[in-house]
Amino acid sequence: MTRQTRRAALRRLGTVGLLGAGLAGSGQAAEPNVVVVSNVGRDETASYEFEVSGSVTTSSSPSGDYTDGARAWGSVHGWKDGYEFTGEITTFSHEGFVRVYVNGVEVDPATLGSSSPPSESREIVVSNVGRDESATYEFEVSGSVTASSSPSGDYTDGTRAWGRIHGWKDGYEFTGEITSFSHDGAVEVYVDGTAVDPATFGSSSPPPESREIVVSNVGRDETASYEFEVSETVTASSSPSGDYTDGTRAWGSVRGWKDGYEFTGEITTFSHEGFVRVYIDGVEVDPAALGESAGGDSGSDPDTDSTDADHLHDMDDWSDWGPYTNWSNGVVEPTASDAYAGETSLRVTSTSGRLGATYQPAEPLDLSGKRFSLAMRASLEDPQWSQRFSLYLVDSAGRRSDYGFQYPLWMMGDPDNWLRVPVFKKPNSTAEADLSSIATIRVSSWPGGAAEFALDDIRLHEQGTGRVLFTFDDGPASQQLAMDYMHEKGVPGTIFPMKSYIDRGTLSIESLREAKRRGWTVGVHPQRSDPLPEMSLDAARAAMDEESAWIDSLGFDSNVMAWPYGAFDGDTLAAAEERFDLAFSTGGTPTATEISCPLNVGRSGGNSADDDGDGIPDESKHAIDRAVEYGETAVLNYHSIGRTDSYTTPLDHFRNTIDYAIRSGVSIETAADLL
Repeated sequence: MTRQTRRAALRRLGTVGLLGAGLAGSGQAAEPNVVVVSNVGRDETASYEFEVSGSVTTSSSPSGDYTDGARAWGSVHGWKDGYEFTGEITTFSHEGFVRVYVNGVEVDPATLGSSSPPSESREIVVSNVGRDESATYEFEVSGSVTASSSPSGDYTDGTRAWGRIHGWKDGYEFTGEITSFSHDGAVEVYVDGTAVDPATFGSSSPPPESREIVVSNVGRDETASYEFEVSETVTASSSPSGDYTDGTRAWGSVRGWKDGYEFTGEITTFSHEGFVRVYIDGVEVDPAALGESAGGDSGSDPDTDSTDADHLHDMDDWSDWGPYTNWSNGVVEPTASDAYAGETSLRVTSTSGRLGATYQPAEPLDLSGKRFSLAMRASLEDPQWSQRFSLYLVDSAGRRSDYGFQYPLWMMGDPDNWLRVPVFKKPNSTAEADLSSIATIRVSSWPGGAAEFALDDIRLHEQGTGRVLFTFDDGPASQQLAMDYMHEKGVPGTIFPMKSYIDRGTLSIESLREAKRRGWTVGVHPQRSDPLPEMSLDAARAAMDEESAWIDSLGFDSNVMAWPYGAFDGDTLAAAEERFDLAFSTGGTPTATEISCPLNVGRSGGNSADDDGDGIPDESKHAIDRAVEYGETAVLNYHSIGRTDSYTTPLDHFRNTIDYAIRSGVSIETAADLL
């Protein structure tokens, strides 16, 4: 039997005839009939669909995939699906190898309806395995083309496929003939396992010679944005990767790293905001020579810091800071030996009790519409999973507004582990402070033992517009319930599947592709048995690289990651900075206006208690409320949906949360929107 990929199967399923004699069911019996579709033990995917004259529902064991009353459909990969039905099976079609059992007795699927296969498909593989260079390709067929599952392909639109390879290979299944094939770079082409000369397919002349442009601010703790246009075409490179393109235009942002693109023709315009260096084919060029460069700083002035005006005060002047009010069991002092930015930071120590410091400016500050972020490091005798800190704004009349931030466990203890953290708004039990007249700022925590922390580079940000992200880790089958409801509501999400988990009785690659088509972000989740900080650094890097390569091979978002167990330390954070633009944790600040540390975007658990009894988990509801009222970015995190394990969220609670977010009017976004 011809091997069919899940995507090819689902795509063609609607064209398979659904005709044939029915199987008489025991419609008179009290118990319904049971049909099981199986390919247990086979390392391939098969899809199926059938209809009944009565009704059909999924069984509990084995469970089925999808039903709509009289019809059921789904796919199996080395496992089986089960359904209960009344009446007769009137049609049955499938793609790939399956065994079918009705009431425990194996039956020939052909007796249930039409099982005829589609047109014979063939396989093409484009390869440059072992070559440390990129090659691009494009081809068309007279029939149809879909991406294979192994090796997977990049992009298709029905009759055309295209993509990029770098030391690896892409695969596709097609019908008809290959009518054209073009490529740029060395490739080997195989059709049904036999090497062929791509020139025999038709036009094999390479596209115009491409060049590379890299936009960089490596090593700088600030964000710069850019945009440029070319006279012909531009695409994102694979390493370093770029942000966004639309054919002739590219745009994005860099923060301490670099973006790369390949282009043909000439660069006709280039503009940027913030410090950047620009390289074309490895040679640094002046951005002003490429087009208009208004609003930014280039490599000609490397000492410029566009964020100076946003600091709370001079980074090296800590003269207005002192001990926390009513607290004397410790020391608050500037130190020149340890700084995140500039030359000094503020060191705060305590042997026990409250740990904190107070800032009293010479004149009250107008902080209306402002939010905070700061750099800190911490060393605590008895650290929690993430140590919580409070930040209080006290006005001239003594009223107080409460804020907070969190510092993750795995970063504690290393004197080099500085981390930028955002500050979120906490609910107030009393009247809010007048933010136009803030006389005192206090920072404190209750560590429960000897502790030390350092503050530096305290910045002010304009309060943003609220937004909510729904994120999912691992990819268990129960998450399909969440995806289906979000698809129904037109709401996108972000999912971080595990390579070892997908298509093994869990979510399928086709489900991920469908989510991507609906605007979801599908990112990297290098989950192993141990958190990355407990592995050797080489093993942690290898885990990131393996999962990233898999996600990239599927055409998903390999520049976005979720930290396994929410854990990272200084070394793994540095490794992630070389590989990703954005990473989500569970020990970071759960909501904030400013994404001040893109590799530590905190999340709130979606399975918290519903103490007020309104069917919405309290933590999720409060996060959405803060997004609406204070313009914060609330990121909610889910594992299983509608099950009984400790990480599950009841399905009705999840649906209620989605509905609540929609009613609130807050913007519902994905990880890609934060880049």
